[in-house]
Amino acid sequence: MKGLPLLFITILISAIAKGQDTSRHRTDFNTLTAVYNTNDTAVYRRFFSSVLNDRQKIKSNIAQMRREFKFIGPVKLRKIQVVSATETDLTLQTENYGSWWNFLWITDSAKNFKEHHMRPTRFSGEFLLMGRIGRDEVLKEIEAYIDQLVAKKVFAGNVLIARKGKILYNKSFGNNRDGKPNDADTQFGLASMGKLFTTVSILQLADDHKLSLDDNVGKLLPALSNKTLYPITVRQLLTHTSGMGDYFEDPAFEPGKGRKFTSQDALAEVEKDKLHFAPGTGFRYSNTGFELLGLIIEKISGTSLDAYINQNIFQRVGMTHSKEGVAAGGALSTVNDIYNFSEALKANRLLSRRTTKYLSYHTADWGLGQEYQQLGDEVITGHSGGDESACTELNLYKNTGYTVVILSNTAPPYGHFVSDKIKELIVRKAGNTGSER
Repeated sequence: MKGLPLLFITILISAIAKGQDTSRHRTDFNTLTAVYNTNDTAVYRRFFSSVLNDRQKIKSNIAQMRREFKFIGPVKLRKIQVVSATETDLTLQTENYGSWWNFLWITDSAKNFKEHHMRPTRFSGEFLLMGRIGRDEVLKEIEAYIDQLVAKKVFAGNVLIARKGKILYNKSFGNNRDGKPNDADTQFGLASMGKLFTTVSILQLADDHKLSLDDNVGKLLPALSNKTLYPITVRQLLTHTSGMGDYFEDPAFEPGKGRKFTSQDALAEVEKDKLHFAPGTGFRYSNTGFELLGLIIEKISGTSLDAYINQNIFQRVGMTHSKEGVAAGGALSTVNDIYNFSEALKANRLLSRRTTKYLSYHTADWGLGQEYQQLGDEVITGHSGGDESACTELNLYKNTGYTVVILSNTAPPYGHFVSDKIKELIVRKAGNTGSER
């Protein structure tokens, strides 16, 4: 049993067998965590056999839990949240990486177990540590954390940390896709971080009074055949409250290897999109919605999205090592180019001062074309990205003036782990304070 007392398993199995509502008993979920941490197939089988009758489902859940443990290792239970009568969400922190995960426990209305899901989550303000620490200690701990990931061969890339225009940390780790060491000029895929270029392009057009954030699709693209999209506003597209879907989730979507996703491809996906809810009544991350923004940029500017971004962002900022992607992301860039972009944005060199302030707008779930996170007394904006060969972060700390750029050519979520660790170290509750030199 690898150190797990048999009594713990017996107690848990007994509670479930009696039909008790385990979502209300922290001890039961502590025991579930202990079961998970054994990484023992026999323990898993004993547990799932107590909550399931279907042998195939038992086998499937055992295999799922083994895969999860192999990926993240042992965990600590940090929070239990009853989401609904049938769902309980456990917040877990890994012992190996200090990273954060949600374990969703799903039952039927009679509290009989149905399924579970493990997914990464972001560092939350409720787990902020007490006592601010000095900058030198922050950088030292960040370096040690990244070295740990590099040693495990789960992170390769570049990390830049700056504050108020001064670069404090800028280092490269691991190799690029050609097997050569990463350096400051290495281009990385940005994945969804590239959405920031689409956002800035839209706001530039607003700056020039060529569109308004409250304009709807019907006004801007009257030739669009999919009239169900007409009521959607530009603001709703930027904040992912349009109700539109995601073409990456379409089984029929085939981007084609070696072929760039074109405006015609984007139009085809937009035309067949179906709303999941009435615009403005919910939140759903939508890559298709951002492709629609790309079509709007092309229609209003009279030029291709590539040409617009290159002329109005890359050339203006001096991003000489960057290459355009599509409206939903996928551009290529370097850590220094992204830092220059962030500095230009903060200095109102890409948008007017009035329009730059629009970026402080946010819904409960999202910012205006960017991620928005309230973390203690700090507000962090920017955007992350991830695909099979990229894991990226741009974090702009509004109050303390930090900028963090993480570009990685390894798959998620380890680049996001680095971002969260930096947040943990920079944003802390007041207490014994270190120097902010």
